[in-house]
Amino acid sequence: MLHRLEARARPQADNFKYRDDSSGRMLRLTDSGSGSRRGRAEPSSSRTGPATFANRLEQLVIATRALALLMPRDRDIMNCSPIEEQAARLGLSYDSAAKARLRALERFRKTFELMARSKVHRSPRN
Repeated sequence: MLHRLEARARPQADNFKYRDDSSGRMLRLTDSGSGSRRGRAEPSSSRTGPATFANRLEQLVIATRALALLMPRDRDIMNCSPIEEQAARLGLSYDSAAKARLRALERFRKTFELMARSKVHRSPRN
């Protein structure tokens, strides 16, 4: 069956071209020939749809609340400053600060997963 599909597709292969705009949008093969199709497949939109926006907003709320549940030291060490600066500020060696950051990130991931799964992040209704 695969050979039959390939045999039918091979004559049409020259009508397609690979498009890569590297903008993070979906890559598609588009029909560049003048075959029986009138339209041409366009790349997906680069705009964020309402469902995606709502999902990202919900994840942001969960992440903010998960961070609030962490110990202050974990929140502090997870900031984006270089590990060298954090090690000096906390009086730790580089390796200790790096390990502490990994542990804090793992605790954050677990907290985030639990909250996302259980929907605990939602505020109770008054």
